[in-house]
Amino acid sequence: MKYGLNLKVVNFIKVFGLIDFMKKKTITEEPATFEEGVFQLELMVISEMMLAEKLFKDPELNYSGRETVYQSLEKENEEYANLSHKVMFADTPKARKALIKPLKKKAQSIINQIYDAKIQMQKRIQEIAIGLAQELEKHEYSFWERIVDNGLTHREEFLEAIPKIRNLFNDEVEVLLCLGDKTKEEYEYLKKQGADSYILKHETSDQELHYRMRHVTLDSRLRCLRDLLDIGYKVGTGTIVGLHGQTLESLAEDILFPKEYKTHMTSCSPFIPAKDTPLETCKPCDVETTLNTIALMRIVNPNALIPTVSAIEKLEENGQVRGFNAGANVITINFTPERERKIYRIYGKDRFVVSIDHAVRTLEKAGLYCEIRK
Repeated sequence: MKYGLNLKVVNFIKVFGLIDFMKKKTITEEPATFEEGVFQLELMVISEMMLAEKLFKDPELNYSGRETVYQSLEKENEEYANLSHKVMFADTPKARKALIKPLKKKAQSIINQIYDAKIQMQKRIQEIAIGLAQELEKHEYSFWERIVDNGLTHREEFLEAIPKIRNLFNDEVEVLLCLGDKTKEEYEYLKKQGADSYILKHETSDQELHYRMRHVTLDSRLRCLRDLLDIGYKVGTGTIVGLHGQTLESLAEDILFPKEYKTHMTSCSPFIPAKDTPLETCKPCDVETTLNTIALMRIVNPNALIPTVSAIEKLEENGQVRGFNAGANVITINFTPERERKIYRIYGKDRFVVSIDHAVRTLEKAGLYCEIRK
């Protein structure tokens, strides 16, 4: 494939989105009060059972024996609820103390079973990923970059997907990950498995706004960016334009941010409120501000990869064409089949999905050269 203006057509394999990085939960800490301890157990068991219900009902993640496991979990959860009731309404402190140990044991049993189920489902997700890569390898178009986006774990048995995908394309492929904040050791392990690049958007460089929106510090994300660059990844970051509470001063800092950190890719996405979220009533970003941000990013970072994102197209027809005209040089194509898209839904149902035909038409309208080898 040949590209004009350093254009890359990127293929997404977005199948790892349902189950995030797993850490087995263990009940060890002693609570400050008895009531607090029972409440903490309740929260832990309820959250795990809610996750289990979501996972077990997804037909795409089916595996042998799943129904039996879920029936066992429901039975144990009912037993746990009865025990919890007895603990809270025990007549004496001695009676409470006698019941708390079996209550903890029952809670831990539920958590352990859900963890084991996650492992089985991770294996199923890996099978889906390899299958998608095999389908794409036979695709009538030739694409040289593959992205694995969100949800991989550090467990060795699940990361077999990366070297298998590399082997599938005779190592002539770039594997780009988007898995969020990890430890440096996890990033190093992913690199050894065959990852080349990593996307980790900073979202906003405003410390206060960042914490208010993500409930984690900006410093924690900056540490991850530094680790990725130190290890030798090609790194991409980016901002949300028009985020509720953002100022023009902080947006200017976002434009300068990639130059300061010397990242290879940078992006800006217009804020679009999502239904059933705390920001659903907020005003969406206007297209002009987003395009101006792209233009300034290009001036500040003349050699960077800057995408014209699908969110611009959602806000305005031919918005991605205008993104190219403003200075973008990347468009991403979503090849994930319909049957897998419901596993990976970080956007609303009505998001704009970029097809290869749309990408080609967009390039032509923008007057860019694009030759696709069949």
